[in-house]
Amino acid sequence: MTTHPTWSWALLVLPLVAAGGGVAPSRPEAAPAPEAAVAETFGSAPDIRFADDPADTLYQTAREALSRGNYREAARLFRRIVDEEPGSEHAPDALYWQAFSLYRAGGQDALDEAVHALNLQAERYPDAATRGDAQALMVRIRGALARRGDAEAAESVGRTAEGAAGCPVEDDDVRLAALNALMEMDPERAVPILEKVLALRGACSLQLRRHAVFIVAESDTERATDILLDVARNDPDAEVRVAAVHWLSEVESPRAFEALMEILNNASDVQLLERALYALSEQESSASVEALRRFAADERRSEDLREKAIYWLAETEDPRTLEFLQDLYGRLESTGLRERILYAAAEA
Repeated sequence: MTTHPTWSWALLVLPLVAAGGGVAPSRPEAAPAPEAAVAETFGSAPDIRFADDPADTLYQTAREALSRGNYREAARLFRRIVDEEPGSEHAPDALYWQAFSLYRAGGQDALDEAVHALNLQAERYPDAATRGDAQALMVRIRGALARRGDAEAAESVGRTAEGAAGCPVEDDDVRLAALNALMEMDPERAVPILEKVLALRGACSLQLRRHAVFIVAESDTERATDILLDVARNDPDAEVRVAAVHWLSEVESPRAFEALMEILNNASDVQLLERALYALSEQESSASVEALRRFAADERRSEDLREKAIYWLAETEDPRTLEFLQDLYGRLESTGLRERILYAAAEA
């Protein structure tokens, strides 16, 4: 009796499914949420540094309310610390957390009150540990006010963003907050500023460039693709180049595929090529799937990169993937690649 080819293929794949099939390449992680610091700052363990502070119980209650997302109550409690115990060790930072809670609550009145709290902190407690965070938060609040039609807030955010294309690095958080806010308000104004930021060189602008790549990718403009491609080619920092290629997968533009193919055909950096393969798999088009197939079958490419192409190809869920992998399996001599195909076929 003749065995159907599909059943033969299944007999090869199934044992690998049971065994786990090896370790798949990891998917790049998304950027963390801006409010991730709240969970870090307000963990479940009590803060014993100020156990003898008269406002400590109130502070603990306030931070519990913030951690639960009860922003209005948290803001009220943090403000009580300042009003009732202005000499407390908690008071300087309580104004920042009051403003943060109000910002998270949203609404015109809450945002106006948040601005007042941060101005009061600057006046009364200029040396507070959270003053740097407060300056960045102020920019974000002004961005929210600008989106509500506040022209003065919009102009303030615009001025801060336009000053981003330079050094020193001490106010990176403030400049990034301004660029983020301006992108949400006015992408056409923000993109040229980000282009200037990404044209900077040297250590003083490194962190700013790494974050600016993500902001550019969020713009959904044709110019964003060209900027990211230029960064991928020319930025002196490998991490910035890799980030640019990765975020090309997020740009909804017909130019993105052409840019990724240019990188795939001309780049020699392994990290860039790996990210280009991942970005192609995210395009979810017939052309990107075909590009991954050609790469996987190209004997001139390294075995490791071909394994990555096979893995991401299986992730595309293209209905023709299994047939392609079966055909490629029969043409390969490499044990490593054949094993990778079996694993990918199991996933597909």
